[in-house]
Amino acid sequence: MSLKLICDNVNHSILPLADCCSNYTVEQPARLLGCEFGGLSETGGLNLRLMTLSRIVFATLIMVGLSSAVKADFEAGWLAYRQGNYTKAYNEWLRLADMGHPPSQLNLGLLYDRGLGVQEDDGKAVEWFKKAADQDYAPAYYNLGEMYRSGRGVDQDSKRATEMFLKAANLGDDHGELAVGVAYLQGVGIDQDVEEGLAWLNSARDHGNSAAMYELGSMYESGRFVELDMVRAVDLYSMAAAAGNGAASLRLGIILSKGIGVEADPVRGLAWLMLSAASNHANAAIAAETLRSTLSAEQIIEAEALLKSVTEPEQ
Repeated sequence: MSLKLICDNVNHSILPLADCCSNYTVEQPARLLGCEFGGLSETGGLNLRLMTLSRIVFATLIMVGLSSAVKADFEAGWLAYRQGNYTKAYNEWLRLADMGHPPSQLNLGLLYDRGLGVQEDDGKAVEWFKKAADQDYAPAYYNLGEMYRSGRGVDQDSKRATEMFLKAANLGDDHGELAVGVAYLQGVGIDQDVEEGLAWLNSARDHGNSAAMYELGSMYESGRFVELDMVRAVDLYSMAAAAGNGAASLRLGIILSKGIGVEADPVRGLAWLMLSAASNHANAAIAAETLRSTLSAEQIIEAEALLKSVTEPEQ
């Protein structure tokens, strides 16, 4: 999992997934909020390769009573970041960060973590995260957890990482909940407790975290930590896919097209594979074209209509 980036605007609306994840690949996942996909390894264990990169948060204006000037400066920094003008973004957020604005402090940590507009410096990234965390800013605790987990800017410390994730989770951060759940399931930085781990994953799912939905779906598909239940797995993959998780769309498409543990439904399968391909998920386009070649023109039209119903909500 990478450091959390909050890509909201001042109205708190999450940017479209395509805007966040346009550069997503399996080998180098995009490090933006909503762009992390998890899964089970071939051996049945949780696949944590996406937790090897820090997932920084770009903070939103969630604080009450901010002046119009602060809001304007923060939005100017976000716009500059979107345009690739990282030096301007840094300058805009630095003024706010020095005033004690946690979201801006967090964003400066991101810039230092990635070396955007400044020289890459994990130590300074940690400093800014700590300043935001000192104000009980949940995403900052999460990012600190990632830094301790990976040993970036601090000595590697799994126990400390889990402590930070737990602080974030207890403040309602869904990515913190996911990280705590994984820690409990694996017994990393904390005594293994499967029941507690599943409870945290389910909480993250309830808070809309598509990676948690995907992880739970993987568990029900494999029978790892839970009783094997393909119907439940499909339900969870469907939830994750509808939330924009490309990995879930791909897996769901494969399951439905091949009838793995459930009745085969190649039309729905194709719709989900096309959705995954639209998010540039590796292998999805090939899988979609392979399945398309086996279907009739009527079935393809039906699948395209299903895809449209998912991607273009009714007005």
